Amino acid sequence: MQPQATPLLHSIAIPSVELLNESLKPWGLDFIQLEKGIFHTHLTQLQLPQAVLQKISFDKQVWQRGVAPAECLNIGIMTQHTGPICWNNAPIQLDTLEVFSSSDGFDVISPAGFEAYTFSVHKSVVESYIEKSKLLIDCDLLLNSHQIHLCTPQYIDGLTRIFSHMLSETFSCQSPLAQTQTVLDLTNDLLLQLETKTIFKQRTSKTPRDKVIKRALDYILENIHSPINLSEICAITHTSLRTLDRCFKEKFQASPKTIIIALRLHAFRKMLISHPEQKIYQTASLCGFWHMGKLSEDYFSMFGELPSQTRRAAEHAPRKRLTVS
Repeated sequence: MQPQATPLLHSIAIPSVELLNESLKPWGLDFIQLEKGIFHTHLTQLQLPQAVLQKISFDKQVWQRGVAPAECLNIGIMTQHTGPICWNNAPIQLDTLEVFSSSDGFDVISPAGFEAYTFSVHKSVVESYIEKSKLLIDCDLLLNSHQIHLCTPQYIDGLTRIFSHMLSETFSCQSPLAQTQTVLDLTNDLLLQLETKTIFKQRTSKTPRDKVIKRALDYILENIHSPINLSEICAITHTSLRTLDRCFKEKFQASPKTIIIALRLHAFRKMLISHPEQKIYQTASLCGFWHMGKLSEDYFSMFGELPSQTRRAAEHAPRKRLTVS
């Protein structure tokens, strides 16, 4: 993340996870909608010198995967949810502070109604404060490990108020010096919190079921443009159909068949958006769909619009994206 000379504040509604993935560079995201219906998300993003603050919300269940910005301390807090959430195999809640690794990916299923803040600050700022305050923190270890810290509700409430203020018009009208000081004070406060002996969990080791899920998903994604039989996945993962079903329902609250359909439809949708010049039947055949009537029916059920509507919107959409520089 390079320093952003001029503070920038964006607040936009995004109608699909595909456009959301494009909008959040350099977060390397691959979010996938799992719940049927028209998807809505709202993103507010503040870019400051050596820091980026974001607030994001989803109205549908989403499989969040990706990698946080490199060379940054990346933290997150959840402010709203409607069900239990496991982040890299560990439960998170409204009074936990998450530290995202800059070198390793994250994996979480977020329910509908999910809302959270993320704050990224450049390594140089973090190193400066660790040295200045003589904190007992290994900067490289902090930036490259997944951690979950249990905080007091009062601390999370205070952090939420600071984030909310920073995303307001009042803050954007402040002088650059005042804005920079807020970032420095916030970074110092976060480091002091992370140094304290709060209860925290680092990324937990994978269970046998996690390994089954990984092998299954790897196979599905490698063959995403072809019809996939559940017996093939059982053979690859060396499990029974019953065990496979249990593993998927534990992670996704959905059957393997449902997830396969969702992933294949997303691959088709992504190609529709990236190649709107192609005929729909050509894109469908490239993605392994041969029955156009069934495809249109499943697609409408999943996304609340027809493939032709997605393609038309992609043709006329300006190719803009939010960038974190």
